[in-house]
Amino acid sequence: MTSNSNFLNQFKDSKTISLMDFLKIWKHYDIDKSGYLETVNSFGGKSEFENFLGDLLEIMFNEKPSEEEIKSLTKSFIKTYDVNKDNRLQISELIEALPVERNFLQQFLGVEITHMDVDIIFDHYDKDGSGQIQHEEVAMLVRDIYNKKVESAKDKADLESFIAKRQQDVISLVDKDGDGMIDKDEIRRVFKMLFKLK
Repeated sequence: MTSNSNFLNQFKDSKTISLMDFLKIWKHYDIDKSGYLETVNSFGGKSEFENFLGDLLEIMFNEKPSEEEIKSLTKSFIKTYDVNKDNRLQISELIEALPVERNFLQQFLGVEITHMDVDIIFDHYDKDGSGQIQHEEVAMLVRDIYNKKVESAKDKADLESFIAKRQQDVISLVDKDGDGMIDKDEIRRVFKMLFKLK
């Protein structure tokens, strides 16, 4: 049986993971906030990536994997997904390995994008040209990020309740100055984490 302490339990029934859920997962396992999941722990014990992989295997197979299984699969995972061969996983490498939902934003995944591309993305959501993504514009962003879950909402009340809650999730993850809106610098910071921003 899986333990209740497994962070990934909340995502186990999802066939795909939304971009914002992926960011929550990343923030949970990137304990030192380095922007990488380390595959080696200098102080002994499990590395950040081994913690993630152990939890992932536990929800996939409904039992805790052994240390040997985690070590062996970590080597295999690194060989397959560690594109730049630095022996640690960056966010753009891990996102390729998980079933992350595709939408407007994710057409940019796995490619180098420029600051001009970020401007295009920002302008896509900043419909009123205010220089901030706010209110209904954040709702549009939420619809793209949570595309599949939005499509499967049972009725209008469910949909509005879902979007309202997720708007707060998006703002809390992205909005660094706490003004309740998302500006271009805040979007750029997220894109530096997610994508290969030139």
